[in-house]
Amino acid sequence: MQNIKPMALIAAAAALILTTSACKQEVPDARVEQQPGLNSQLNAEFKALQGKWRRSDSDYVIELRELLPDNQMTAAYFNPGPIHVGEAKIYRENSFLKVFVKMQDKNYPGSSYTLIYDQPSDRLRGIYFQAVQGVEYEVEFTRVP
Repeated sequence: MQNIKPMALIAAAAALILTTSACKQEVPDARVEQQPGLNSQLNAEFKALQGKWRRSDSDYVIELRELLPDNQMTAAYFNPGPIHVGEAKIYRENSFLKVFVKMQDKNYPGSSYTLIYDQPSDRLRGIYFQAVQGVEYEVEFTRVP
């Protein structure tokens, strides 16, 4: 048996744990899609979110259009002209209904919104990640009648 130093093993294990947990935070939890009955529940909840939402500090608008398989959505983003949406998803995390919208366009390469639906106030609240500058902003959206 080789003489392996305990500190090298501890460092390797710590690096593996840190790498795994960092990757886990980047992507919405895919396990929620495996729970029985969740797709039909999300379908009903999506209907409550469907439509246009205006950001409270600007004229930026997210439009949630259609629920697709695997909890993906068709969505649009306007600032004020259209910005290409590369990914949109609805999911549950703990007891929160969440919306994730990621843009893939000029000046928006990977910028994204991670929003929680606040049902009592009928608002979407969360974080806008501005990828070019690497900065996060707290944001809020209200429904457009």
